[in-house]
Amino acid sequence: MSLELNLQGLAAVAALAEARDLEKAAKAAASAAADAVRDLLGDNTVGTLAGVTVVEIKTVIRHDIDGKALKANEPELAAKYDKVIEYDKIVLA
Repeated sequence: MSLELNLQGLAAVAALAEARDLEKAAKAAASAAADAVRDLLGDNTVGTLAGVTVVEIKTVIRHDIDGKALKANEPELAAKYDKVIEYDKIVLA
């Protein structure tokens, strides 16, 4: 099923493409800035200005379940807790 887009539709698609490009650029800029802060701090974990903490690097520990290993070693258990999520995704041509 398809719809012939008018100028308003094309503008909406162009706006989506531009927003996605801006999002990628913002993520890259944030990553570069975080790297610069890490480089600046070196072995330190806190940066201060006039005795006030401005930036701090905190360690975060996250636990994940290895789904591939679980399916390989315990397929029945993996199937019992399998959760299917369905959603729409806009793909630009």
